Amino acid sequence: GWHYVLIASQDGYGKDYVRAIGNTPGEWTGGGCADPMWAPQIYDYLAPEGRSQEELLAAYDPAMGEYPVLSPVEVR
Repeated sequence: GWHYVLIASQDGYGKDYVRAIGNTPGEWTGGGCADPMWAPQIYDYLAPEGRSQEELLAAYDPAMGEYPVLSPVEVR
């Protein structure tokens, strides 16, 4: 079947109990996100063959109001 495989970081005090990702890493946040308001708060993602994690997670457009669209992977 088809599945989404992604990793977030649990934070007992964070919003929705997920550790945020910001522009730069800090003691209680991850880093590497150009626009934390729009980028997914995902630390790792298993992208389908032929696509990269970086490409898919960075595919957001604040000007158009579009979030990234992630694709599932087939598990056999």
